[in-house]
Amino acid sequence: MEFDKKTKKMKILIVDDFSNMRKTIKNMLRQIGFENMEEADDGDTAVTKLQSGGFDFVILDWNMPRMPGIQVVRTIRGDINFRSLPVLMVTAENWEDEIVEAAEEQVNGYIIKPFVTKVLEDKIVEILDRIHNPPEGEVIFNQGIEFLNKRMFNEAKIAFEKVLKIKPNSAKASYFLGQVHLEKGDLDKASESFKNAISFNSRYVKAHHSLGELMYKKGDIKSAINHMEQAASISPRIPQRQILLGELYIKDKRFKDAIPVFKKAIEHSFNITNSKERIKDILKELPNNEKPMFKDGLGIDL
Repeated sequence: MEFDKKTKKMKILIVDDFSNMRKTIKNMLRQIGFENMEEADDGDTAVTKLQSGGFDFVILDWNMPRMPGIQVVRTIRGDINFRSLPVLMVTAENWEDEIVEAAEEQVNGYIIKPFVTKVLEDKIVEILDRIHNPPEGEVIFNQGIEFLNKRMFNEAKIAFEKVLKIKPNSAKASYFLGQVHLEKGDLDKASESFKNAISFNSRYVKAHHSLGELMYKKGDIKSAINHMEQAASISPRIPQRQILLGELYIKDKRFKDAIPVFKKAIEHSFNITNSKERIKDILKELPNNEKPMFKDGLGIDL
């Protein structure tokens, strides 16, 4: 495909800890027709460069030593200025867990190493086409997300309801309608919307997670565990999710079940110290006779 002049001038950030891989991707992009490129050798460097502004597209390696690619995505998606920045994730693994996690963190595309120039070109075309030529429902959905981010809840509600008229079985429109109801304090309507999202897509992990949190808030620990377990089985690499599931097990006095869950949270944490401190806070209320097994099993001083 021949990109137009404006697209060719896109400023692309290439993030990989291996200089040879950065060079390879850069050469591929030149063959495709891009000229405006910068490099970052790790996630923390990438975040600093992105915060300086001016980038239109990111090609991001998953496995990096200081800050992995998925943590970069979480960081920039948490900033309103970068929520719509296109991100193409590159990884050497073809694991379903990673694919689900990437989708959950709103990665725009995903390719597996090694790849050839045509694969990279096709994926960039696919991402840009979705952005520049979205179907009607997607345009309205994006407006709803913008309203939600601006806390314009009535407008967001109208937008998501319009999407559901166009596409009645839209799991993501139902999910975000549930988020609107949650923000407005209507837990029953939020619960109904999250359940609708799950009925349309049983593997919609965010709906399971949010419904688990909502059930916890309502004091229904059994239902909360059920949905959080399903969320964790679909996408097990989110530390906060595993910590919350462990907390629910503690509330349900399933102490032995909490240990492997907390272990998994620590294993997948970008900031291990923070995760351990959060777990310690949860375990403070444990009966003294239950504390030794957590101390031994997790290596946490209680």
